[in-house]
Amino acid sequence: MRKEIKDNLFESVNHDWLQNAKIPADRSYFGEFSELDIKNEKRIARLAKQLVKRELENKLIDQNLVNFAKYYSLTSNFEKREKAGTAPLTPYVNELLGLKNIDEFNDYFVKFALRDYALPVIFHISTDLKNSNNQILICLIASHILPDKSHYENPETKSKFLKVAKKMFKKLLAPFIPDVKKVNNVIKLALQYDELIAKYSLTSLQKAKYVELYKPYAFEKIVKQTENFKIENILSQLINKPIDKIVFFDDNFAKNIDKLFNPKHFERLKAWLVVNLVKNFSGYLDDKTRVNATLYKRFISGQSKASNKNKDALNLALEYFKMPVGLHYGQNYFGVRAKKNVENMIKHMIKIYKKNLENNDWLSDKTKEKAIIKLNNLGVHVGFPKEIEPFYKDLKVVSDSIIENVFEFNKIINRYSFNKFNEKPNKNYWSMSPATVNAYFNPSMNHIVFPAAVLDGAFYSLKHSSSENYGGIGAVIAHEISHAFDNNGALFDENGEMNTWWTEEDFATFKDKTKSMIELFDGLDTKYGKCNGTLTVSENIADAGGLACALEAAKQEPDYNPKEFFINWARVWKWISKPEMAVRLLETDTHAPCELRANIQAANTEEFTKTFDVKPGDKMYIAPEKRVKIW
Repeated sequence: MRKEIKDNLFESVNHDWLQNAKIPADRSYFGEFSELDIKNEKRIARLAKQLVKRELENKLIDQNLVNFAKYYSLTSNFEKREKAGTAPLTPYVNELLGLKNIDEFNDYFVKFALRDYALPVIFHISTDLKNSNNQILICLIASHILPDKSHYENPETKSKFLKVAKKMFKKLLAPFIPDVKKVNNVIKLALQYDELIAKYSLTSLQKAKYVELYKPYAFEKIVKQTENFKIENILSQLINKPIDKIVFFDDNFAKNIDKLFNPKHFERLKAWLVVNLVKNFSGYLDDKTRVNATLYKRFISGQSKASNKNKDALNLALEYFKMPVGLHYGQNYFGVRAKKNVENMIKHMIKIYKKNLENNDWLSDKTKEKAIIKLNNLGVHVGFPKEIEPFYKDLKVVSDSIIENVFEFNKIINRYSFNKFNEKPNKNYWSMSPATVNAYFNPSMNHIVFPAAVLDGAFYSLKHSSSENYGGIGAVIAHEISHAFDNNGALFDENGEMNTWWTEEDFATFKDKTKSMIELFDGLDTKYGKCNGTLTVSENIADAGGLACALEAAKQEPDYNPKEFFINWARVWKWISKPEMAVRLLETDTHAPCELRANIQAANTEEFTKTFDVKPGDKMYIAPEKRVKIW
C-alpha cells in the first residue's frame, strides 16, 4: 500500500519503482544515479567501439583517443588474455618473493612506487591546504583489508570478512605458488602485517573531518626518526627537489612510520606485498582470475556477480583514459543549449545564496562580508573541462601484455605527478570525468564541478518544469555550493586556503548549529541500522543548504509549483540496496541513507509542511523549534 506523502515522502513518491526495481547482478545498489550510470555505460560503449573503428581506419586525429583505442583493443582481446593466463604477472610476483631483507626492499621501493604497487607508505603530490598556489608532498599509510578500522575490534565481523578474503587470496596465489602450505603461510603473514597497518590507520569518522588531517612535519625530523625506512634516498629519486616538509594525516602514523619497516616484520611485509600485487592486478589477466579477484569485494557489498568481461574490459581501459574519453563524451552528448541553461541556473543560485548570506540573522557583518567574497570567488565548471592533463598523449601501447602497459602507464603518470612538486596547480583540471554521474566541490580550488553525465534524467531535462529541475539539478548545484560552507569547507577562504575568516563568536554559533544538524540525524533508524549524525554532518549541512537555496530559486519562477519541486527531490533519491552494502555505508559513508536525505531534509522546511498540510502526529512532521537552518 502506498504511504501518504505526509508520512513518508520517499516511499510515497517512489512506491511503484520500489515495488518493481531490481538490483542488477553486477551491482550492490540501484537508484536514480545508477539508472543514469547504466545509460551512460551504453553511450560510452558505443563511443569506444566507434573510436576503435576509426583508429583502425586511421581516421582518429586526437592522440589521446588513439592511445585509448589501441589500449582498449588490448583489454578486449579475450583470446589473447585467455592464452596468456596468469603468466604476465608471474615475473613480478617472483621478484617480490625473491626479496631478501628490508635493505633490498628500500632499494626497490622507487621502482615499486612508480609501478603503483600497494606499499605500506604512499607518497602523493597534492595542493597545499595552507597555500593553494603550491603542491606539496603528502605521506599516507596503505589501505587495510577490512572496510573500516573499527572492524578489527569486532571479532565476529573480522572473522566473517577475513574468511572470504583468505578464500580469494588462496585462489589468486595458487598459480604463482604451487605449494598449498606456502600459500597458507603467505596469507597468514600478510594478514599479520595488515593488522599492523590497521593499528596506525584512521577510522571513517576521523577521515570525515578532513580539515583536522593536516599534520605538517619538517622533512629533517622525519629523516632522523626513520632508521629502517630510507626515506631521504627514496624521495631524492622520486622528486629530486629540495623538500622542507611532509604532510601526514595522522600524528600516530607519522611518529611510528619506521615501525612498518622494522626488520622483524620483513617476512610479513613481503607476504603482504605479494598478496596485494596479485589482488590488485589479477583483473588484467584471464577471465577466471579476473572474476576470482572480485570475490571479497562482492561479498562485503552483497554484489551477486562480477561484471561481464566486455564491460570490465572497457572499464580497464577507462581507468587510464577517463578524461580524454569523458571529454569526447561531453562534447558529443552535452548540447550548447543545455550547458547555457545550467550555467544560468548556477549564476541564479549563486545570486540567491549571496542574498541569503546578506539577510542571514546570525552572522556578523564582518563574517558575512568574508563569506560573500568567498562566494564571489567560487569557480564554476559545467559539462566538460577546458583542458586535461598532458600526460595522456604519452600513454602509448608498448607491449602485447596488458600488465606491462599498465606498469608503464603508471610510471608515466606518477613521474608526471612527482614533477609537479612545489609547482602551482592548474585550476582548470578536473578530478572527475565528464562521463561521471556525480558532482563535487573542491575546497582547495574553491570551485564546483558538474560533469555532463549528471545533467540528465530526474536531475535535469529541458522537458521538465522549472520546479522539477530546481528540485533535481538545482538542489545538486546548491548542495555543492553549500559544501563551501559546511563544517569542513567553512574553514577554507576565497583562495581555497585553510584560514580563519570567521569572528570567534560567529564560529561558535556555527559549531552549535552544526551540533544541531548532527542531532537531527543521529540515531535515526533505517532498515539496516542507525544513522551516524557525526559521520554524515558535512553532507547533511550541504543537503539542507542546497535544498533551501534551490527552493528559493524555484519560487522566483513564474511556473513555480512546490509539489513538483518536492516530488522530484524525492525521485532523485530513489534507492534500493543489498543489505551488506547498506550496512557498510552506514559505517563508512559521509552521506546519510537516501531515504533520510529525501525525508528529513524536506520535513526540515516550512514550505514542505505547508504544501502537503503536514501536522503534528504525521511522521514527516518536525516541530519548528526542532528544525535546523544554517544556510
